Amino acid sequence: LAEAGPRAKAARGELDGIAASGMPGVTLWARVAAAAIDGDITKAAAVVRATLSDKSPQAREAAADALAVVGPAASDIPALVAMLKGTVGRESAIRALGKLGPTAKEAVPVITELLTDRDSGVRIASAEALGEMGSAALPAVPKLEALLKDPLVESTARTALDKLGVPEKPGRD
Repeated sequence: LAEAGPRAKAARGELDGIAASGMPGVTLWARVAAAAIDGDITKAAAVVRATLSDKSPQAREAAADALAVVGPAASDIPALVAMLKGTVGRESAIRALGKLGPTAKEAVPVITELLTDRDSGVRIASAEALGEMGSAALPAVPKLEALLKDPLVESTARTALDKLGVPEKPGRD
């Protein structure tokens, strides 16, 4: 509904009830959708940002996902980096940091370490984000090159290296 914006006006009346559900992630998304339907997504930005520091990991994950709709800001970086140290919401936080591009350069060391995470989704999101961070991500090149041997992450790592302007080495397909 959030992405549909004003086209979803018929569902607007239901969202206030959903927002009162008491389930943090559901409440957050209902507020984001309502703001989008009302035509001003920025109304939801403060709620999304406040939820980044919620005690519930699932609520924080929903907030990081919602940043894709409301748009992440440099002020979100500390909360997003803190999420990378937990177990819930890491992919969402990484994606939000990637959307910030070079502005999120302080997250490069932590994201680089996540290139070796057991979870392939985390590795993929990390490679994608680093590819968006420009020259600040160049220290990650050796680990990105190592991922060219990981069949689950290979194409994403290749794309990231291309975006970073790293020339192909002989033997790198």
